[in-house]
Amino acid sequence: MTQERLNKAKTPRGGYTTAQQKALGVYPAEKGWLKKLVGKQITLRRFIAFVKAGKNKIYLEEIQAFLPTLQPPVVDEEAIPAQPAAPRIKLTKKERQKLKSDAKRQAVSARRIQTIRKFGIHSAIDLIFDAADGAWPSDGRFLKELSKQSEHGIADDDVKRVYDGLKSAGLVLTRRSGGQITPSGYLRAGQLHQEQHLYVVRIKQTDQCKIGISKSPRKRLKALQTSNAMALELSLVFEVEGSAAKLEQRLHKQFKKKRLKGEWFCGLDDAQIVESVGTTGKLTKDY
Repeated sequence: MTQERLNKAKTPRGGYTTAQQKALGVYPAEKGWLKKLVGKQITLRRFIAFVKAGKNKIYLEEIQAFLPTLQPPVVDEEAIPAQPAAPRIKLTKKERQKLKSDAKRQAVSARRIQTIRKFGIHSAIDLIFDAADGAWPSDGRFLKELSKQSEHGIADDDVKRVYDGLKSAGLVLTRRSGGQITPSGYLRAGQLHQEQHLYVVRIKQTDQCKIGISKSPRKRLKALQTSNAMALELSLVFEVEGSAAKLEQRLHKQFKKKRLKGEWFCGLDDAQIVESVGTTGKLTKDY
């Protein structure tokens, strides 16, 4: 504490108040109390309280302007007006239930989007068209346009529409215990006895092929051709004893190292597929 600072801290009338003495802890003040303060160390917070008690606004503003220049900078928190706390809104039971339901719905939607992205948006779209079996899905035009876009640039709202397409087609993506996502239970019960053909469609003059199932492979070929600039051809068709879906899943798993995306594979010839099908399916031209 210096004499200069004590002089600056005087009230506008030129003296000191009882409140100032209390702020310094010297009340009731003894004779010569000012001289005793010179050279004494006090905290910055107490000195600011001392100046405030004297209502010397000019010196107080000088101090507050000086605080940010200190290292580290100091803020006079008491000089900042307190922000009133926001009033707490009391919700009704119905409103609380709605908030809880909305939060749960958003969490489920986020998980669905994450699952489709991990499985592959384009692969999910392929599943929708495969399930349509030659027909045109209700959102087919939109899905075809989406399949031409980079998956990283597809918005969440558009992924939701892919989920709606899967749901309409009776498709489900299941996350296995190992983290792998596979289509399961996606055949409608009424179609199980009908979809007994396993087909192989090839892009002409390439080593790329698609392994899928359909009750009408020729119609499926036409549907695939409308969305593919390259010429396609039916390479193999099998009549399947039992579940064609299970055979398809087995082949997809067996040839997963040659998978391009979804049901498309590369570097796989007909002989390998025929050997893998074995006695489970019978080659046929009647389709």
